[in-house]
Amino acid sequence: MKNKQTKRLHRKYNIKDIHFRFKADSIISKFKEDIDAIKDIDPSLNENYLTFAEEQIKNIKEKGLDEIVVCETKLKTTNINSMMAEARRLYGTAKFYFTKAFPGQPAIWNEFGASDYGKVRASQLLMMPFLTQLILTIKKYREVMLQAGMKATLITDLEVINQNLSGESTLQEQGKKIRLSDTQHRVAALNALYDTIAPICRAAKLAFAEDEAHRKIYILYHGRKVKRKSENKPKAEE
Repeated sequence: MKNKQTKRLHRKYNIKDIHFRFKADSIISKFKEDIDAIKDIDPSLNENYLTFAEEQIKNIKEKGLDEIVVCETKLKTTNINSMMAEARRLYGTAKFYFTKAFPGQPAIWNEFGASDYGKVRASQLLMMPFLTQLILTIKKYREVMLQAGMKATLITDLEVINQNLSGESTLQEQGKKIRLSDTQHRVAALNALYDTIAPICRAAKLAFAEDEAHRKIYILYHGRKVKRKSENKPKAEE
């Protein structure tokens, strides 16, 4: 039986999540000041409605729905960059010894990946099989490499960094699934917040029909992003 794929939620707003959260927060704060005028337009937008909206934004803030994802992603990227830098350093060491062991023999150098290294040096996914083959080749020519001055620990170091990259790759795949779930929860929460403040903004448009500056505070951007530059401005709540 095939696993059902999680359906991605579409945002009801077309600004970044954290920006929408700040915008919603400012609208709710202003609603608290203007509640009498807005309640006069729509009696359902009363003190109880304000309390509900305040609790909603409070819960979103407490969960750290924006900042946690950003920080975790940066930390994982730093770990991978560090591992890749170490992999490149170890290859440089191996290259020193295989070119010394086999001077003027590019065909053998290519067995160590000399012709492929430029393609893989910046890719975690390509680096892993590259290191696996490099380790096998070093083991094949181990005695000659040792005579050229290579330390036997180089093989172990390469195996360790390759295992670490492989483990990080597994964590990345797991992390993608977790981040997708986190994103879905974040978007669902912010969409619900959008549904809460949209009626406030519509009522405010009537309450402050003669006060353009005041009315603009309640402009709520929504809809999906458009790709064409000429239409890249957010659509305002009518």
